[in-house]
Amino acid sequence: MLDYHNSLITDNMTLQRSFLVFFFLVGLQWGYSQVPITQNLSFNGRFDFLMFGNTNNKKGNSTALDFNCTVDNVSASSADFTLPASASGVKKAFLYWSGTGNGDLDVKLSGPNGLNNLPLTSQKTYSHIVSANAGPQPYFSASYDVTQILQDYGQGNYTLSDLDVDRGPAYCSQTLYSGWVIVVVYEDATLPLNTVKLYDGFVGISATTINFSLGGIKITQPNGAKLGFVVWEGDDLPNLGSEGMSVNGHPLMNNINPNGELYNGTNSYTGSTANYNMDMDFFDISPYVSAGDTQLDIKATAGNDIVFFNIYAITFNNELPDATVVINNHTGICESKDITINYTVYNSPANDTLPANVDVSFYANSPSGILLGTQKTSVPLLIGDSIVQSITLTIPSGLGDEFDIIAVVDDGNSIKELEEGNNLFKYKLKMPVSYNLVDNQGICEGDTLFWGNQTFTQSLSEDFRFTSEFGCDSLVHLNLTVQPTQYTDIDVHLCQGTSYFLPDSTEVSEAGDYTVTISSQYGCDSIVITHISIVNEISSTAISAVDNYVELGDSTRLSLSTNFTPDSIRWTPAESISCDTCPHAFVSPLNKTTYKVNVYDEFGCLLKDSIDIRVIKKDEIFVPNAFSPNGDGINDFLEVYTDKDVKSILSFQVFDRWGSLVFDRNGIPANERQNVWDGFYKGKPLTPGVYVYQVLIQFLDNRTKVFAGDVTLIK
Repeated sequence: MLDYHNSLITDNMTLQRSFLVFFFLVGLQWGYSQVPITQNLSFNGRFDFLMFGNTNNKKGNSTALDFNCTVDNVSASSADFTLPASASGVKKAFLYWSGTGNGDLDVKLSGPNGLNNLPLTSQKTYSHIVSANAGPQPYFSASYDVTQILQDYGQGNYTLSDLDVDRGPAYCSQTLYSGWVIVVVYEDATLPLNTVKLYDGFVGISATTINFSLGGIKITQPNGAKLGFVVWEGDDLPNLGSEGMSVNGHPLMNNINPNGELYNGTNSYTGSTANYNMDMDFFDISPYVSAGDTQLDIKATAGNDIVFFNIYAITFNNELPDATVVINNHTGICESKDITINYTVYNSPANDTLPANVDVSFYANSPSGILLGTQKTSVPLLIGDSIVQSITLTIPSGLGDEFDIIAVVDDGNSIKELEEGNNLFKYKLKMPVSYNLVDNQGICEGDTLFWGNQTFTQSLSEDFRFTSEFGCDSLVHLNLTVQPTQYTDIDVHLCQGTSYFLPDSTEVSEAGDYTVTISSQYGCDSIVITHISIVNEISSTAISAVDNYVELGDSTRLSLSTNFTPDSIRWTPAESISCDTCPHAFVSPLNKTTYKVNVYDEFGCLLKDSIDIRVIKKDEIFVPNAFSPNGDGINDFLEVYTDKDVKSILSFQVFDRWGSLVFDRNGIPANERQNVWDGFYKGKPLTPGVYVYQVLIQFLDNRTKVFAGDVTLIK
């Protein structure tokens, strides 16, 4: 028995893929996130399709029908699989299951001849989100290729079980459903030559009409044309409004699907009208199609209910040949421009005989390139037959020694075919010419070069003569270089407590010799031996200062002492130090500062130290309490005296006893004569008396402070 989970069932029929696109208007209450219907597969031959399956709803899912969510929706149901008596077997079969919620993707299938609860996990899933007034509501469909299962176990009663769906309040009494269907493509020698196509996806509509096309078809005559579909969640209720589907403008109806009530829970295969919330129907559409049609125009309308389109299948008569061509090989004489092409023309996949005298043309590099020659097929080809023919082409100069030959069968499209897009074949042609070549090769020491049915292990530069399949002699000069194994020694001194990464990224921290093999630039072995030693010398550093306290504006000298000769020194912060790479330096901090030093020895080992320097801020100035601006050269000016911690005098103002401003200076550099008052106001000497001054000082650390006092003007 096959493992149905791990075997990939392939088919030798042509799988054609095209897309079906839906365009529709969204209803007022519903929004959709869905999977468009696309063509799944196509078969040409004496084939037809049927469907069997069942709903898991025991009655319609409406409160009007007293639907009980916990009783009237079950997790298993059964259906009979029966092929027509003239059918020879199953060609392809797909199981689909669908329901409410995010999706139960694991189900079990039982059936005849000992098939018992075979677990199946979805191979393809179709998710759909409905944005209803009550919030997002997911629905799903899933599928599984059951071809081999039906071929192994045959016809009889099948049961799908363990299909659990969401029965919550978002669905209960509104849209709760689940069910399953198997679509079977079968072969029957009594059938005409047909094309069977299967489309699937998951699209929901409500209170709207959509128009779309089922494409990728070519109808030769309408007799026997059939359309089947599976639609979920339809309700057989009054007052839902008109609903239905038309093909090429003709509504689909039968005795259990009256016009305007298409999605009403019916099964056209069994005649059942109790297929609750699941429509599995098929219709004869031969009156609605014509020879030459390449698509079916579908118009689908939903009433005041939501329905989900899941599967479409069509059968139509398609008795046409289908010519394909393959170039098998070519032959020629050395240095000749005449080439003989041996090729095969097939009539497959096909539904009719391919007549004789079909053109086969040969072009250089592309179908629009140089035409090299044309030949006609010599005999008619029955369905599935082929013929091998040969043609001799004279190759024009300028195409080179290698180029593409493009073979085109039915060049000019004189024959109507099943598929018009499979008439080309590309073949890489090499002309029978002699070559003088140089081949540069390289191998690693100890390796072997297999070349021209010979083996080489040593470097060489030598000529070799070869004869091609066409008898052409070619001279090849072989340059072989043997790359020796490289050896590298590295000495590494590790500081205590540190580690080193070897060339292969291995981290080591202990002394020793380490050997690793890596690839060189030529891909050969490169052996690296790393000698690790640990620096055992105990190095030390110390920092001393002339004074650990310094007044703002002053400096102090830092000195670094070590028991080794430093390889490099770096002080931080560097902004207030006279030399940040010297062992001795002066520092002028503005605030308390921790000066750190990193010292590296000759092996790159790092030692660190630091020292704190505190700053004393006196915040003092001196302004005399009296001056005599009488021109005698003694105390003629009132001046502000500052210390080296002052950056500038931002302002110097003097007021009389009535508060009037009699002197004002701004932005005066510290200790400059610009900050003096001569006792005059507006060019006139002021009367003796007591005056008030106010000085705004900015210190080196950018702090500001106001100083105020009085001064006596004496004559």
